[in-house]
Amino acid sequence: MQRFAIHDGPGIRTLVYMKGCPLTCLWCSTPQSQKNTFEVLHIELHCKKCGRCVEACPVEVITLSEEEGVQIDRELCNGCGQCVEDCPNQALELLGKYMTVEELFREVDKDSPFYRRSNGGVTVGGGEPTMQHEFVAAFLKRCKQRYIHTAMETCGYVKWEHLEKLIERNPDARGMTTREYWQKFVVPNTPAPLKREITPEDIGYAVVFLASEDARTITGQSLSVDCELYPA
Repeated sequence: MQRFAIHDGPGIRTLVYMKGCPLTCLWCSTPQSQKNTFEVLHIELHCKKCGRCVEACPVEVITLSEEEGVQIDRELCNGCGQCVEDCPNQALELLGKYMTVEELFREVDKDSPFYRRSNGGVTVGGGEPTMQHEFVAAFLKRCKQRYIHTAMETCGYVKWEHLEKLIERNPDARGMTTREYWQKFVVPNTPAPLKREITPEDIGYAVVFLASEDARTITGQSLSVDCELYPA
């Protein structure tokens, strides 16, 4: 979680990072959020190479040498966090935490005064938030109950039925819901019909729609598309 975020939507915001992403982009700004499991982050600048983490690891996947310093076998590490607790120099950090919707909401609600004064709110990013679409939908609904502005950052690699749960299906001036708009304006203008299984073409269709002014008008949400498109 990142407080006082000013580049992820209007005003002062709290940015919530969801773990897990279906993509492994080389330019990812938060690669530590790509896996949906706990991970141990080693901060070399703080490390004194005391070896306490090596002794603490119950599965013996941490090694220490003069040449390479502290090394963690990522394939075998189970993310138990024991090494993090025993590190006296705060050179290790456990990435990931289980929280309920209400626990997460209580954390972001602490910044409500900043949201009100700056017309800010809460942005859910990641990782890819649609991988936990049910949890995120419940969390966004809880924020809306307190009139907190919400936004979501997505790569667009998502099935429509999951995306639909995360956007407000408010009719626009033409009396259409988001799904109706998608079917009437997006699908006919694509070279192939949208499929249930995600293809690279589907990602492109989703990105074009989410980045459009019409999408923002219909959904009432500020959706940021975090990806780049390249012609085939």
